[in-house]
Amino acid sequence: MIRTLIVDDESIARKVLRDELEAFEDVEIVGEADNGQEALRLIEELRPDLVFLDLRMPLMGNARMSLTSRRKYSSPRHPRRFHTPGKS
Repeated sequence: MIRTLIVDDESIARKVLRDELEAFEDVEIVGEADNGQEALRLIEELRPDLVFLDLRMPLMGNARMSLTSRRKYSSPRHPRRFHTPGKS
């Protein structure tokens, strides 16, 4: 199973992505967050394999969150990130 975390400040975007990912038998959605600070807490708590990360978020943007998580989790268990586009 691929343990997956969805991070987006828009609930509809999280729902659409969740619905798409639930079609895959080997994907387990372990959590969702609506900002970078919550995402960091969930990454530490849940240790996902993959994080779908919105490019633009409140409280802690994508770049800062990515840098913080990379510094904090520089082990082989650091999750892979897939960046999703935010609003234009």
